[in-house]
Amino acid sequence: MTVYDIGDRPVITATFRNDADALTDPTTVTVRVREPDGTETLYTSPVASIVNSSTGVWAFTFPAALDAAGDWYVRFRSTAGLLTAGEQKLVVRPTAFTTP
Repeated sequence: MTVYDIGDRPVITATFRNDADALTDPTTVTVRVREPDGTETLYTSPVASIVNSSTGVWAFTFPAALDAAGDWYVRFRSTAGLLTAGEQKLVVRPTAFTTP
């Protein structure tokens, strides 16, 4: 779990490995983001916010800055070729400012 501030625009990475524990690129990667209010957004590669940075390593850059305090969740999933999934929790601290 990582702590962020409102206004941060994080980059989250995921690593994909096959049954032999070798780094492997899936055919398709999806990233689902769940905001503190329960709103979910699905991103599917190829899209600018999901980048294959090296074999088996994929990075998701939030398309916009975090704008709400609370628990955010990011779920990576490979949907073709290699079937794996993983989730990460991000905590966004409240701000003392009325206009951060």
